[in-house]
Amino acid sequence: MSESLSTISSTCHLLLPHPHQAALLFVPDQGAWALPAVTPTDPHFGVVAHLNQAVQRAFGLDAVTLRSLGDDWRPGAEVINSVYELENLTPDARLPAGCRWVTQDEIAGLSLAAPQHRPYLDHWFREQRAGRPNIRRPWARPGWFQAVRTYIEEQARMQGLSLTGPVRQLRNWERSTLLEVPTQQGRLYYKAAPAPLAQEGPLLCWLAERFPGEVPQVMALDEARGGFLMQDLQAVPLHETQDLARYEQAARRYGEMQRALVGQGPDLPHASCMALADQVDWLLNALPERSLPLGPHDLERLQAVAPQLKALCAQLAACGVPDTLEHGDFWPTNVAVRREEVVFFDFSDTTITHPFFSLRLFLAELETFLPAQPTARDSIVEAYLSAWVGVTTPARLRRAYELSRPVAALHAALLYVGRLLPAIEAQWEMENMAVWALHDLLHEAEATML
Repeated sequence: MSESLSTISSTCHLLLPHPHQAALLFVPDQGAWALPAVTPTDPHFGVVAHLNQAVQRAFGLDAVTLRSLGDDWRPGAEVINSVYELENLTPDARLPAGCRWVTQDEIAGLSLAAPQHRPYLDHWFREQRAGRPNIRRPWARPGWFQAVRTYIEEQARMQGLSLTGPVRQLRNWERSTLLEVPTQQGRLYYKAAPAPLAQEGPLLCWLAERFPGEVPQVMALDEARGGFLMQDLQAVPLHETQDLARYEQAARRYGEMQRALVGQGPDLPHASCMALADQVDWLLNALPERSLPLGPHDLERLQAVAPQLKALCAQLAACGVPDTLEHGDFWPTNVAVRREEVVFFDFSDTTITHPFFSLRLFLAELETFLPAQPTARDSIVEAYLSAWVGVTTPARLRRAYELSRPVAALHAALLYVGRLLPAIEAQWEMENMAVWALHDLLHEAEATML
């Protein structure tokens, strides 16, 4: 029994457990038994609302997604199969028609329609006996969602809000979880992140005091779980506007905010340009141990550009632009417009470092967001740099931007290789971001050597 939800050539196979015992749901499949399967409506593995909804429609069971266990993607594949672990929140042990619950004692003799799923089944049953590893993120553990749902309901009641529907899980992956909370006064959102990124809630409170209305409004800090409850932005995502003037406005205002925060940043990781230079050798020594999917000659190329990269860090430091708050994930998708205002959100990766690093992601896919506008990149850079006029000469500002491009990629690579990947279990979820940063670093650094 599977439910076709879209035309995407991808199938999600679900480890859907019994609510009270170590058993998994199986459905009949051509004389054998198979895991329940749905066809996703969103290509991102971390978007899970559609999986939970599909389980409710197909089986009448309330469930939340705990984690993705990966997929079988390979170049040229026509169909991608992925496996997810869910939690069954249905209070009774109802059995959907035609299905069966299978225990560990029964699994060995079960005829599987997809024998390639047996390692996932063995691993799941092994964890039921031995427990989950300590590194497993809290929101990938049974019971977490119910506890947070109770917390959200209590916070809403304390603030005089009534929920108009169930708390809904939107995203769930290593770097965060996001829940939607409908109330009679609009939607709220609950977000939590792992320890290296858990400063977002307190940071938003700090920023809101200085820039009211320009960052999300936090309603409650859940310090015990590294989460926070915030109001809906009620704004239009910047990338949906396809309006160059809005992009220029966002870049300029963001630069103004950064400049206003020079010397008064909160307690965040600080990486000056010279500190980044000092970490180049560490990065090169760490990469062989990380098993990242790099090309056969990438490590040699990185070794070759290391001296140049250190020199670029020193040159950037000498340009005279002070360190300040750097968003860390400054994609246009993390900016919105509300009437005449620009709103900035998703500050989980924020550090104190060179401010110009933010432009790397803001400009990365500009041709997709602003198609057929060949001058957009230059005009956005000029708008951003206009916020820094008077800090140093215009020529030095432009020079600092050019120098910041390879060093920004270095900063991103260190964030992933040094801080994020070691702190998470499913490193495959984010290792491609580290690889992209390293390739970007090579491209930019090698270009300066021509």
